[in-house]
Amino acid sequence: MKMTAEQRRFLHEHIPYRLAAIDLCQIVAARLLANATTPYPIVIQIGSILTIRASQALIFTNPVVEHGFMSCRAMYCWHRQWLHCR
Repeated sequence: MKMTAEQRRFLHEHIPYRLAAIDLCQIVAARLLANATTPYPIVIQIGSILTIRASQALIFTNPVVEHGFMSCRAMYCWHRQWLHCR
């Protein structure tokens, strides 16, 4: 079974997005492991629209790592589906 144009477009949009999430997850996980015992504050700023200040970086790192793991799972599922379509 061949992929439809819509499936191909979906994958071309989502694979780079998922790979970027996995890369960021790896960076954050390495930083967490390097500083596991030292909580550090973080400021997340989105232009002049929004500023989030937190006493611990976990407000950012937990969602990033979770998104990275979910992206790994999505990539694995897409890979399995692709193998079964051929």
